[in-house]
Amino acid sequence: VKRVFEKLMGSESELVEYYKNPIIAKDGEKRYFAWYNTTIKNDLHATIGVLSSGEDITEQKKAENALKESEARYKTLVQTSPDAVIVTNKDGIITYVSLQTLKLFEYTQPEAMIGKNIMSLMIPEHRAKLLLNMKKSKKEGCVQAVEYTFPQQNGRRFIGEMNMSVIIDEN
Repeated sequence: VKRVFEKLMGSESELVEYYKNPIIAKDGEKRYFAWYNTTIKNDLHATIGVLSSGEDITEQKKAENALKESEARYKTLVQTSPDAVIVTNKDGIITYVSLQTLKLFEYTQPEAMIGKNIMSLMIPEHRAKLLLNMKKSKKEGCVQAVEYTFPQQNGRRFIGEMNMSVIIDEN
């Protein structure tokens, strides 16, 4: 805080309008504050003071850290799962594939699958069944243990079981 204040008071520096930093409270707890700063100038435009307003963002910081940890756990779970995991948007466009998905379909890069419609991963005879189950999944929240035949990139086919769940993204 002292360093930022000195920088704000220096005539050669630019204003640091927003700054976050940890502070150790009297009880020893680490708290996080966001500072909003503005310089006070005299008639000659010389800096004569700084007006700062601090906001305790400790809970926000804790929530951000918890979210990062949760995302890391989720990513590890999905990437190490023996099951293939495919995420699509509401239109059926693939937005994510796990490493196991790449192996099953014999792709080497996720980019080869991302952006494609999920229907492209289905043999033509099963596309109507997939479409029906996608609609059912949207209505009921999930569909479990449906058997499909999938084409691999090399033209061979394999039989697999698919579960579908709707994930609602609040954003």
